[in-house]
Parts: sequence; C-alpha cells; structure tokens
Amino acid sequence: MENLERPIIVPWDFSQVAENAFQHAVNISRALNRDILLLHVVHDEKDKETKTSELEVNIEKLGNEYGKKIKHTMFNTTVLSEAIKLSPLSSVVGFCTAQ
Repeated sequence: MENLERPIIVPWDFSQVAENAFQHAVNISRALNRDILLLHVVHDEKDKETKTSELEVNIEKLGNEYGKKIKHTMFNTTVLSEAIKLSPLSSVVGFCTAQ
C-alpha cells in the first residue's frame, strides 16, 4: 500500500499568488494533518544561496503567522528539466518527499 503521509507541495515564487496558494495548503494540511513543503525553482545556480536566504525568511514569517511547520526545497531549472524528461511528476514528488 502506498504511503499517504506525503507533504503538501506548494510552488513558491515570492508572489501574492503563491501566498494565496499557501493559505489554501494550510487549511488542507490542518484537515489532513500534513506538513507543507514550499518548492522554489531557481534559474541559475548562483541565485540559489540568495533565494535560500529569502525563502527561509518567508518560511519563518509564514510559520509564525499560520502556526505550521514548513519545509522547503529548491530545484535548479537544469536539474528540473532533466528530471522532467524522465518522469515529470514522479521526479519532482520523489525529490520533494525525500527532503
């Protein structure tokens, strides 16, 4: 039987739309007792450190505001595009749930 204890994955690009999606994820995660994982994709590896710092600040703010523990992960677009060639959804979900 498949393990159904997977986190709710929310794409995160620091926009209001992403925050709205996060708010919906919070409601769902409370109902299902699931963790939330923010997924951010960077286009260039050199941006990863800066965006990681920015993401951690957002996570702290959102975690405090909504009272939820939030995890995060990042993909470089090169890594992501290679994963998608193999198996789009299972590659992303597999990587995220392993985090």
